[in-house]
This record gives sequence, C-alpha cells and structure tokens, in this order.
Amino acid sequence: MYKIKTSANFEAAHRLSNYKGKCNSLHGHNWKVDLEIDSSVLNSEEMVFDFKNLKKILEEFDHKILLKENSENKKISASLPKDWIKWLNFEPTAEQLAKYLCEKIFAMIKVECVIITVWENDKSCAKFVKNSNK
Repeated sequence: MYKIKTSANFEAAHRLSNYKGKCNSLHGHNWKVDLEIDSSVLNSEEMVFDFKNLKKILEEFDHKILLKENSENKKISASLPKDWIKWLNFEPTAEQLAKYLCEKIFAMIKVECVIITVWENDKSCAKFVKNSNK
C-alpha cells in the first residue's frame, strides 16, 4: 500500500449564515489543507497523485469569498464584483469544505482512501475520510 501526504494553502473569506455568533460576520482565514491518500496502485506516471494537483484544485477558493447560495448572502454580496464570490450549495465550514474536497479528489483517482484535513488556523481543523468500500 502506498501512502502519500501533501499540504497546500489558500486565503479566503467566508461567513456562516446559519451561525449565531461572530462567524456570522464576514471574516477571513489563511486556510491549510492536508491531503492523505492510500493506494495499492500507481498511475501511468508511477505516482499515486501529483502533489501539485492539490494546489490546482484549491485555486477555485483562493482569494474568494466563500458563501452558501441563499437570499441573505445574495443581498450581502450585491455590491461586490461577481468574480470575488465562490457560491457553494453548503455552508463554508471547515467540515463541509473537507467533505467537498475529499469527494472531489476521490472521484478523480482510483484509490483505497482519501483523507482531507482543513485547517482554519493553527489550532482548529476538520477532517473527512472517504474509503473505496463506503
């Protein structure tokens, strides 16, 4: 079994529209994403996954405002340039971003397990695991 791990960063703002507290306000993070993959096979380049692909995947979030698509967020963002916003069909929590990224990578490659850890800061993270048998 091959096991690989890589990390990449992106900067983005978000707000949690259904949260009662400070995170309901727009605020930003220097996000870090750890990717771990277990695979029994290598691709045609004799790799499990090209490390640089994680950074490419994260480009969709980099320097964006991550918002769940709803009427409240549409009103808040009305005066902002459209290309500043990354609309999502989920709340942009670390948990939901980890799940989204994990499932996206799992769909790209045939492997046994993908683990994504999304860090909002150096103390707080969420992890999502997807196995080929689930």
